[in-house]
Amino acid sequence: MTQNTKQKLIKHFNLLKIMGYEYHEPVDLHLTKNDESIVLPDTIDTLKELVDNCSLCELNKYTKKKFFSKGNLTSKVMIIGDFPSSDNYDPFAGQSGKMLVAMCQNVLKLDPNDVYYTTILKCNVPLSQAVHNDNINCCKDYFIKQIEIIKPLVIIVFDTQTYKHLNTLNIFDKQNIVITHSPSFLLRNPSSKKQALQDLEKVKSILDKGN
Repeated sequence: MTQNTKQKLIKHFNLLKIMGYEYHEPVDLHLTKNDESIVLPDTIDTLKELVDNCSLCELNKYTKKKFFSKGNLTSKVMIIGDFPSSDNYDPFAGQSGKMLVAMCQNVLKLDPNDVYYTTILKCNVPLSQAVHNDNINCCKDYFIKQIEIIKPLVIIVFDTQTYKHLNTLNIFDKQNIVITHSPSFLLRNPSSKKQALQDLEKVKSILDKGN
């Protein structure tokens, strides 16, 4: 939980107090300058359970089923995709999904089930809903913990809104990061496939060196 979220909780508690609610014990959220995150579990299943029950930001109201991840927990490749767009979000479905499958199979020489796919936000993001830094901050600790648990050799980031937000987190100092175009972008801009191919060849090179 970020400090900004804790401050919102405190304002909410104070509002309840003004309305007449009383607390049996003082509420101490231990707000300090160094207290920026909570301690999260070291297992994926327990982390997923926390995410499934999370309601830290308003995006939760658009979501019946959160998207946590899909793929191989022991994969050397983590793909960070766009924000989930529906309760049945599947990164390998539809035309964009077919493109992603082709990128994995034809260039990386990997079955889609052999990569680990996740998103920085776990809740659905409707087309009419803007993503704010507060939304990112609420999910940030979950996302960082996923990286710590999976320990990928290389991370592929699609250069959409996701990369813009990731670029502000400064959490990838020791990771191999390759930025490329998203499948949906490539469907709209076929002329960019050559650049995406070159990007994925960098990923393949990192994987080959790591084997």
